[in-house]
Amino acid sequence: MRELTNGERVADVAARYEVSAAAIYRHQRNHAVVLAAFDIESDSSLSLVDRLVGIMDRARAASKVAYERGDLRTGALIGDAAVRAANSLQNFGVDSEKIATDIRKANDIRRQALDLSRSIEHFVATYPQQAEPLAIAAEAVGAHDLAAAFREEDSDHAPDTDEKILEKHQ
Repeated sequence: MRELTNGERVADVAARYEVSAAAIYRHQRNHAVVLAAFDIESDSSLSLVDRLVGIMDRARAASKVAYERGDLRTGALIGDAAVRAANSLQNFGVDSEKIATDIRKANDIRRQALDLSRSIEHFVATYPQQAEPLAIAAEAVGAHDLAAAFREEDSDHAPDTDEKILEKHQ
């Protein structure tokens, strides 16, 4: 019902289709989920595979909502879109086994990154004089926020200057 999105009054649309205004509102409410399921404008920076996964996920969710509302026809139509997206993903070589493997790999990498982070934290706490060389190394690979964090850690452990010593004793 593009008439409603073009600003036409609900009463006029209802009269044209010979239905009640309540039926038009019900139609709008039930189909808002459908429109949201296929809104991919915000996904413009994602790869085609990521967009297909997004479409599949949103279609599954919208189909479920449609079925829960008793709208079997819409649920089936949206469910079909989810199946087509899944088939397209399969054509790209993406299936549930590959996704599960990728998730396991990502979790392993996350654990390793956390272990590395803890190790570096411990190293800098134990050897604060090494914070500046670590900061330089971080900057060399473009990790400027990390470099700043190392320098902040280094300044926390810097030996007191004569001025700081004088301030403490005043």
